[in-house]
Amino acid sequence: MESVNAGEITKALKGIVHACTFGSINVDMLPTFDLEYIFLNVRAKSVGEVAKLKLLCPDDNETYANVELDLSKVNVEVDDEHTNQIQINDKIKLLMQYPTIDSFDPKMDAANMKTEQLFDVIANVVYEIYDGETVHKASDYTKEEMHEFLESLSTDVFVKIQTFFNTMPRLQHEVEVENPKTKVKSKIMLSGLQSFFG
Repeated sequence: MESVNAGEITKALKGIVHACTFGSINVDMLPTFDLEYIFLNVRAKSVGEVAKLKLLCPDDNETYANVELDLSKVNVEVDDEHTNQIQINDKIKLLMQYPTIDSFDPKMDAANMKTEQLFDVIANVVYEIYDGETVHKASDYTKEEMHEFLESLSTDVFVKIQTFFNTMPRLQHEVEVENPKTKVKSKIMLSGLQSFFG
């Protein structure tokens, strides 16, 4: 898979889910975690529910252990602290939508992004803006208007937005590995579709 670029992998993933659901699901609108979950289940039913992984043992960070994972046990996990509503003040709040596979790369590092890139990512997941009883669809605003709005937000609001991203649902599963050299048992959290194909 490493020789194939991310765009080709995304296209193939969407194509498989679209075909296997007989076009009944709009894969372009699915949140990334739902698309990954459906794909993982299609893979489990077509190839087998057990995936054989080779995982790096965290106790020495050099030895790999073979692990068999029952894919039927992998779920989308939701953090207890998660909410898709971000309160800006007593009157204004944001309703966020979850990013699609085309709109957000979960491996992106926000710390290394330029402000405009960061605003693009945030603007893509703002669904509605509530101003009292008035609801504004984010899609009714231009990119420039959304950037201007985001620039007006306080640091506290950006902390809430960061919490939205950090706690949003994700495909994950904890596995136990035993280092074959040291016999030390450790737990590893697999997160994101790529983690389930070792």
